[in-house]
Amino acid sequence: MTRRLLAVAAGALGLAAATLALAGDAVVPPSRTMAVTVDDLPPVLLDDPAEARRVDEGVLSALSRHGVKAVGFVNEGRLLPDSERAPRLALLEAWLEAGHDLGNHTHSHPDINRVPLAEYERGVLRGEPAIRELLAKRGRVPRWFRHPY
Repeated sequence: MTRRLLAVAAGALGLAAATLALAGDAVVPPSRTMAVTVDDLPPVLLDDPAEARRVDEGVLSALSRHGVKAVGFVNEGRLLPDSERAPRLALLEAWLEAGHDLGNHTHSHPDINRVPLAEYERGVLRGEPAIRELLAKRGRVPRWFRHPY
């Protein structure tokens, strides 16, 4: 599963890099802008912090290699349980340290078509405390929301 995730990320980065056309030694800027986003951060695969860190580092490395800045969309519920919160927050810190942005992707990734509106709204509000705190340390505020599905 990890290799597949990295392959998908690398494919997206390859597409992003392909938006630059090379003319001899000069780089011609693209005529369009493309947003690169990564959903469902932090990666919590098999509840193994070392594996999650390795996946996170692989994605960040691929983004860096291609000179791509991205927005990572965070599910606040993925920071639980509290005993695993600190290392998972460190994964999100790595995104900000690498120059990327973070956005709200709700607390638990609900499907708006399957939950009452009030529950969905609570999930949106509960999806922001960690990113708000991480961004505030850098004098920033959350700017992005991406709905699940």
